[in-house]
Amino acid sequence: MSLTDITAPSFGNTCPSDMLIHAEKGTTARTISFNVPNPTDNSGEKPNITTFGVPSGAQFKNNQVTYKFKQGQYIVRYVATDLAGNEAECSFKIEVQGRRCN
Repeated sequence: MSLTDITAPSFGNTCPSDMLIHAEKGTTARTISFNVPNPTDNSGEKPNITTFGVPSGAQFKNNQVTYKFKQGQYIVRYVATDLAGNEAECSFKIEVQGRRCN
């Protein structure tokens, strides 16, 4: 009898929430840092993580991503895949809004 793993990995509560940020004064951008989500799997093995939407040039240090996002909307997505091919997704939106001075 063989068992088949049908349980997807889990990001638990490590997926960042959507962010609405205002640009730095006098600019149209803002430096933002967020923690890299940490998926786990019921097998005990660390799932493979594929990242989408993190701009090239972003700095990765101490499990954090830091990047100066320009005004606009960004979708950041992480996909965790276990050894059996089961997948879980973590995605969140970063929106940088310009400041208006009247």
